[in-house]
Amino acid sequence: DKGCEYIKGLPMADGIEVITKVIPELISKAEEKKSDNDIGYFSKLKEIYRGIVVEKLMNMEHLWTVYCDGTGYPYMLDEDLVVLYDYTNHARVEEQLKKYGYEVTFGIEDKESFRYEMAHMYRNGYKNIRFIDGKDDMLVVPREEIATYDQLIVDDFVTNPGLQSALIQFFQEFRKPGNTADKAAFLGTKESELKIAIRNADYMVPCTKEESDDIVSISHPYVDISDKVKHTEGEQVLALPVFTDGIEMEKCYAGKTENMLYNYKELLKSVKELGASGIIINPLGVSYYVPVEIMKQIIG
Repeated sequence: DKGCEYIKGLPMADGIEVITKVIPELISKAEEKKSDNDIGYFSKLKEIYRGIVVEKLMNMEHLWTVYCDGTGYPYMLDEDLVVLYDYTNHARVEEQLKKYGYEVTFGIEDKESFRYEMAHMYRNGYKNIRFIDGKDDMLVVPREEIATYDQLIVDDFVTNPGLQSALIQFFQEFRKPGNTADKAAFLGTKESELKIAIRNADYMVPCTKEESDDIVSISHPYVDISDKVKHTEGEQVLALPVFTDGIEMEKCYAGKTENMLYNYKELLKSVKELGASGIIINPLGVSYYVPVEIMKQIIG
């Protein structure tokens, strides 16, 4: 009990140091001595103290999520979210990321807004939270340790965290300033991962259904993106808008509930039948235009 009270009273950085350095070192020494009792004791302490520290983090008055200016989404580091629990050294974090070409800002969160951010972690494919203060130890917390998907997301709609993650990671690199040749190899890898994710995803496609007699006719809206992509002079580029989930669709079609759910093969078939130029994924999110010829290549 005294140990728990001690951990509760420590500054956050010191509490994180206890569970990431001090206790692991005690466990390592116990392993060297082959003392099963000590190993069990210190492992249990680590588990208890970790729970206290994580709870303290979740109850902090403010946290600061690192956002990538290139995407408008939280900066993704190996599929993880990066969060400052102390704003004092934010400039140091900003400077370190700038060395690698990333322009970032910091979104201030209270307890309620951070819970909302966590819901988007599941939707967008972030796996862990890296809590940092910009100078000392980092605590990596799996999202499930704080809350499960069902505790955070109540709407019953399709999600595509794999595709969302691939889009965020690709454009985080693609939109980064710098020599394109220098990042070509890494971008190529990310593009390959993105194409696989596109092929494996399910898509929400807004539609209008009209019934007459026993016939149901379905029509889909188009988005004219002729001024946003390269094309032949005089050509009109009409893309079929498709969405990775209901939140992305709501950004474009607020209040619209009618949609069709397509897998990639069905989507390609529909695009060809409609004579569309291709698809545009999440037009008001991390959007990506895929011409029909590229769609055919992706199907393999």
